[in-house]
Amino acid sequence: MHAETLREILHAQPFQPFTLHTVSGETCLVDHPDFVLLPRVGVEWEDGFARASGAVLDPGTLRLKSGAALVEFYSGARLIVQSPAELQLVSVGEAFLHSGKINVHVPPQARGFTVGSAAMKVVDFGTDFGFTAGGGVAPEVHVFTGKVEVASATLAPRALNEGEAVRFEGGALQAIPAARSGFLAEDELVRRDSEFAQKRFAAWREANGTLGADPATVIHSTFQEGSSQERTVTNQSSNASAPTHGSIVGSVWTAGRWPGKGALQFRSEGDRVRFTTVEPMHAVTLLAWVRVDSLPRGQNVLFATDSEQTGALHWHLTHTGALRLEIARDLGRPHADWEAVNSRPFVTPDHFGEWLMLVTTFDGENIRHYGNGHLIGTGASFTPPALLVGTAELGNWSGGTKRNLAAAVDEFAILSQSCREP
Repeated sequence: MHAETLREILHAQPFQPFTLHTVSGETCLVDHPDFVLLPRVGVEWEDGFARASGAVLDPGTLRLKSGAALVEFYSGARLIVQSPAELQLVSVGEAFLHSGKINVHVPPQARGFTVGSAAMKVVDFGTDFGFTAGGGVAPEVHVFTGKVEVASATLAPRALNEGEAVRFEGGALQAIPAARSGFLAEDELVRRDSEFAQKRFAAWREANGTLGADPATVIHSTFQEGSSQERTVTNQSSNASAPTHGSIVGSVWTAGRWPGKGALQFRSEGDRVRFTTVEPMHAVTLLAWVRVDSLPRGQNVLFATDSEQTGALHWHLTHTGALRLEIARDLGRPHADWEAVNSRPFVTPDHFGEWLMLVTTFDGENIRHYGNGHLIGTGASFTPPALLVGTAELGNWSGGTKRNLAAAVDEFAILSQSCREP
């Protein structure tokens, strides 16, 4: 396998369309989402977690390196944050801007929505306003419609009406011209989000050709069959033979990472994709883009062989969210023994509903697990005579123990060579 192909796989470029990170505070159990992520464009945060539109955010701090994102509060308030920024989501009615620029829309039912900063606080009375803070510049408030109240620790509250703006400098509020043009509007964010998604989708299509053409690619399923009635998943590998095309059982089609991108949803005990590949391997890379709904079982199958011959493979997510690769070995007992290496917990509940890239490699001696391009676990394993797939299943297992996956999958690949972090 070419080094460039391996680098793209491990670092999720251009497979990964964007990254987003939430640094959560204490987890709160609520009956509804306090905050929901909506359109976002070019977003880069800290740890590489990709969140789709509609992802739920916990109370905590968002640290934005680049791009812009829209956060909707349960109260109805909507807030566009522009990079670079550090924004704390406090409650359904409050945020705290440590630094950066935000554009806030507050409908009448969210009247009283408050945004604080180190220098001053803005209380809204049903309006649209812009707010900048931190970054070594004096904070500013610009009122586009309606009315707000501005206060600080040293100044009495002051009302600002539509078309008014102030800068807090030298311990006093200075009147300045209101400027809407400096703040990203929601319709412009939506336009950019759509344009950005189309570009990433195009980049992904181009990268698919590279991966599919690599001679080490045994299976590459992109779930772009184009019809909800289609019951076959095509193997896009240049080496594909008829048995390597997957047969869909139970699973239904759903939306993938981008508009126009297909995926398969696995929910019930019967859902699976069955395929066969007979060539033995001496190293392997397993790759999947997965959006997990829950992990209800001790072992939740990503991919599993029917066989228990020495060298057979099972690739799981544990109930704690750890990646697990099992390799069958013969220790002289009636059933195969399975040598396994787990990663640290990665697919944890705060990342349910996000698109995650999971990769596991085995070079004949060591197993390595990657989450969104980062090494999350490694361990030594015995060396089997060969690694065997044979007839296998994606998202389920034909054995007697229930291990079906509760997730959507929009890309899956098996490569007959291991890859390491460059």
